[in-house]
Amino acid sequence: MNLLNLEYVNEITGGDDEMLKELLSTFNEQVLEMKQHLPSLLKLDNIEDIRQLAHKFKSSMRVFGIELLASQLEYLEHNASDLSKETMRGKVDEILEQGDILLDELKLILES
Repeated sequence: MNLLNLEYVNEITGGDDEMLKELLSTFNEQVLEMKQHLPSLLKLDNIEDIRQLAHKFKSSMRVFGIELLASQLEYLEHNASDLSKETMRGKVDEILEQGDILLDELKLILES
């Protein structure tokens, strides 16, 4: 399952491999940041910061055509304050699992 829409990313970089790798490298750092901070915020039960983080990364996912993850983050952004801790944990786990898949995809591209 590929999350990253390379056709879209190639379109926005004009097929420039160097620009593509630079853009994907920066995006890789953002995904790592999301994976680092989201569990910490969940542990602290910091709903407002979870909402803000979800908003921030939702936009990044959409820029790269990763609609599945963007939708999950949007759901979290709009519903975080209404979710039980168990449901919130499940949603965060889903997002983190997708983040792992995305990081694997990015690694393969960046190493090629």
